[in-house]
Amino acid sequence: MKKVSSLILSVFLIVLTGCLELTGSNSDDSKPRSVFTSVVFPTTPEQADELTKNALGKGDESVKEILSADENTFENTIKKIDTILYNGKKVYSALNVLSNIAPDKEIRDSANENKKKIAEWYFKTFRDENLFRIISGFEGYDNNFKPEGKALLTEIIDFFKVNGMGLDPLEQDKLNENDYISEVLIQQINYNLVNDIQGENPGLLDQLMELRAQWAEILKYNSYSEFVINRNSLAASPDKAADFIEQVFIQAEDKLNLIKEKIRELKKDSGEDSDPEVYRGDIFIYFDYLDDKYGLDQGLSVKMYPMENVIDTLFHIAEKYFEVKIVESSPDQKLWSEDVRFFKASDLNTGKPLGSFYMDLFSRQGKNGIPRVQEIANGKLVSQDLKEEPLFVFITDIDKSESEILLSHNQVVTLFHEFGHVINILCKTNNYRRTDSMGYFSFDFVEIHSQFFELFSAEKEVLEMLLKNNPEKLEKALSLLNSYKERAVLNSFYYTAISKTDLICHSGSKNKEAAEVFHQMMGDYYLPYKDKSEQKINRIAHYIVHSPAEYYGYIWSKAIVYDIASKFELDGKGLLNKDLTLELKEKIFEVSLGNDLEKRIESFLKRDISTDAYMNNFIYDDSVMF
Repeated sequence: MKKVSSLILSVFLIVLTGCLELTGSNSDDSKPRSVFTSVVFPTTPEQADELTKNALGKGDESVKEILSADENTFENTIKKIDTILYNGKKVYSALNVLSNIAPDKEIRDSANENKKKIAEWYFKTFRDENLFRIISGFEGYDNNFKPEGKALLTEIIDFFKVNGMGLDPLEQDKLNENDYISEVLIQQINYNLVNDIQGENPGLLDQLMELRAQWAEILKYNSYSEFVINRNSLAASPDKAADFIEQVFIQAEDKLNLIKEKIRELKKDSGEDSDPEVYRGDIFIYFDYLDDKYGLDQGLSVKMYPMENVIDTLFHIAEKYFEVKIVESSPDQKLWSEDVRFFKASDLNTGKPLGSFYMDLFSRQGKNGIPRVQEIANGKLVSQDLKEEPLFVFITDIDKSESEILLSHNQVVTLFHEFGHVINILCKTNNYRRTDSMGYFSFDFVEIHSQFFELFSAEKEVLEMLLKNNPEKLEKALSLLNSYKERAVLNSFYYTAISKTDLICHSGSKNKEAAEVFHQMMGDYYLPYKDKSEQKINRIAHYIVHSPAEYYGYIWSKAIVYDIASKFELDGKGLLNKDLTLELKEKIFEVSLGNDLEKRIESFLKRDISTDAYMNNFIYDDSVMF
């Protein structure tokens, strides 16, 4: 999982605060010195208040400099806005981390309150008519920039327009009210999810869908999904995304019907259920069948992979196949938990810093442990000769143990998935805050890196490393892998139903009931719930709230990943092919906004993108399907 806030909220909340002065020319050719980034994690509410106060004060000073400049240039205006956003994200994100995972409730509450102060500053500052008048004067400006410079200019201008600048005052007021109410709804939905409060979210989601439709209408978009998908995505339009999902389902539907038939047969044989309909709850009958088929007495829940060995294996792959060296280091401050570890990454050949990250793996009271990589600073050229490299947190929810910590197959796959995001962040090449590939490309691209890394966990040589070359455990691991892959085929239809729900809920028409759409799509594209209680909508509330109109990207990117993997297979060495992984790193991991993503993928493939390899996974022969 890459994103932890809605698209509008990410624009709305990550902004502000202090500004590092930019000096020197506007050349994209400079080769600055790279340094690791540091931020402050406040340990008391008073420190959080002071940090926010100082940051907002610096933000005010920087905006005044833009407004009072004798001449507004790309250097002292566009780049400075980008720097305000960059430093603002560092302050906001440090607070955001604490509000989500700090053990101390006082710190969590204080972090949330200070995020609200930042939001208020945002409303006051980035909807200022005088500031927008200066920014809009750059529209159409072209000073022979390279692609990233042009992309930055476009992003900054769009940033203001998305926030309602240029609209008449009445429309601006509507947009302001819409943003505020949407924020309140999202906070309540999140609270209900975390605290398992049932019954409220269906109605709240319906209100949120209505507000998003109104928001898109105010900004002259045909739909909210058009706003999301038309910006920096491979799909390029909601229709193309929807058509892709539909075509995948049509080609794979026979597989779903065969699995349903198998479940009916299993139900009939058990004599416990004569209902010929196959429901969502019946998948566990199928999963039990797969466990028997592969001799797994504990199913996929068996824990046999030493956690430290998994981490070492990930770092080994990073170093040997992507030339990224990761070493543990001492943090420069007291952190929110003694279990948090700190790592620095550098280029294996040159020693150049690439970034650093905190690893917070264990579950605890007060922690939102949804597996994710949460960025704090996304890297930026802060002066002509100095670049700060990315800083982020790698979060999971693993149970801590006094003895050796063992992981299940699912947990291993999750770690590999999130580590794909880690490598993407460490390899990306953006010089500006607003041209960061991780933050501003859609799911259909950024999930390529994570889903590609998942495939490493299926390589026999990697399994041997994970299990310290234990032949007995390797045999069991291969059985786990085969069962996992067959389950994944069925689960892909669930993702199809969620993707369709997400796209429909964010299409142009209003007054949709999210629960009704969800249950319709579950029946049409996967398996219906026998009990259509509206509380089941909680299962997809997280996706609709935080990744609006983007969930299709998991399927889109997976199709590309299998296409990429087919090139490795043709070469005969599997994924552990250093020549190809380094080429993949250059073409698809080392990117920034302004790059033509489709051309970069096709440059690696040396042909057009194809879905054939992905669709081959739905060929059914009652054996291993991958």
